[in-house]
Amino acid sequence: SSKLRHRLRRKLAEDKKLLLQEIDKYNGLVLNTATNIDVAVVEHSLTGESTV
Repeated sequence: SSKLRHRLRRKLAEDKKLLLQEIDKYNGLVLNTATNIDVAVVEHSLTGESTV
């Protein structure tokens, strides 16, 4: 149903926001830039688009 789909989309958006916040926090704590997580890559992979 539309209600369920809306609820799921909202929950996914909230979870994505929290994940990106945690990645930013992690990147701020990590001294070595080689171990930083690329937020743009994560966002791209979460959209479901092809990486090719």
